[in-house]
Amino acid sequence: MMLIIILVAFLAILPDHITAEMDQIQEENCKMKATQTEEYHITAEMDQIQEENCKMKATQTEECKMDKATQTEQDHMAEWWILFWLLPGGVGVLLGLAVDALVVYVYWMRRGRHHAPDKEEETQLKEGEQNDNPAAQPLPGKKEEDARAGDKEEETQLKEGEQNDNPAAQPLPGKKEEDARAGDKEEETQLKEGEQNDNPAAQPLPGKKEEDARAGDKEEETQLKEGEQNDNPAAQPLPGKKEEDARAGDFQMIRQSEVIMTLDMDTINSRLTVSPENRSVRWTEERHKLPETPERFDEHPCVLGRMGEARWRCYWEVEVGSKKFWELGVAREAVERKGQLILSPETGFWVLSLWEGRKLKALTDTETLLDSTIPSRVGVYLDYEKMQVSFYNAETGSLIYTFKEKIDKTVRPFFSPTDRDQDSLIILSMSAN
Repeated sequence: MMLIIILVAFLAILPDHITAEMDQIQEENCKMKATQTEEYHITAEMDQIQEENCKMKATQTEECKMDKATQTEQDHMAEWWILFWLLPGGVGVLLGLAVDALVVYVYWMRRGRHHAPDKEEETQLKEGEQNDNPAAQPLPGKKEEDARAGDKEEETQLKEGEQNDNPAAQPLPGKKEEDARAGDKEEETQLKEGEQNDNPAAQPLPGKKEEDARAGDKEEETQLKEGEQNDNPAAQPLPGKKEEDARAGDFQMIRQSEVIMTLDMDTINSRLTVSPENRSVRWTEERHKLPETPERFDEHPCVLGRMGEARWRCYWEVEVGSKKFWELGVAREAVERKGQLILSPETGFWVLSLWEGRKLKALTDTETLLDSTIPSRVGVYLDYEKMQVSFYNAETGSLIYTFKEKIDKTVRPFFSPTDRDQDSLIILSMSAN
């Protein structure tokens, strides 16, 4: 009975237990489904994100391609612009070279014409005159003897023919015959001398007379060459004292191109002090209050000059005295004026410099150290026609240096006392002297 009761109670409880477990299982299934649903949503979102990333990458790739295409197009445009700007410059350079070659060719042709050996012209003239007058043409050596023998034989035959036609002209015997022949020879000699006097260039002079004549021709030729050299002083080599006198004369002609020079206050560095007449400048430690303008040099202690009148050739002198540091020359109008400067023709400066009182240098692209006497007065000669600038020792008139690099037609005088000492650079006026 007890077993039955227990069994009945167990059977009564069992369905509830099974139901509870079923509910639990169903609940877990629901949770699993919810989890799967979430995972599905997450997967979908990740797929969407990945798809968006792919689209972004594709967009970036397209943008990169477009940027590259734009950059390539810009590079091509830049190349065309460079070619557009360089082509006229290249053509100008070629034209300049052609003009230079033509000038050199004309110069050498003229020089060759002036200095061609006059002996050749004299020989040709003599040959022409001798061809016009064969009887006066001197023949050398064996040929001359044969020609003279032929002439004598022909003359003898002619005389014999005349004598046969004129018995009175028969050769006289003994002493008379010799006298007649001597008279004929004398007459023949006078006739030849007369022809030679009419044509002096064809007259052969023997012995001392011939040497004197040749010496006279050489002296005349030398005088002719000297006359041509006087017409062309550049081709005249003058030794010793004459050469010095000629150079002094050239320097005096250069000095006649003097221009009135002052300093341009719009370009001056603020640490430089200028005299009231704007003709001397020196460096000071004190910085002056000056307006900041694009034209002013803010770091390099320098100033540009202003010429009173425009000329094709300009000359000015600067008193440097015993200064141990200075820089003088010309600078292009459009040079860089801010910050520290590199002075060379490539950057637009054609400058002569003294450093430490003993190193005189031309500031070329590689700096040229000059073996020259240190001047106390420097002359600057600017030639716009030849596009070159030269520096002279104004005390001796000797050339210090000429830049091979061509100047720009916009160059202006350049002065720098440097920041190493406080001595002045003074622009001299020769008219005042």
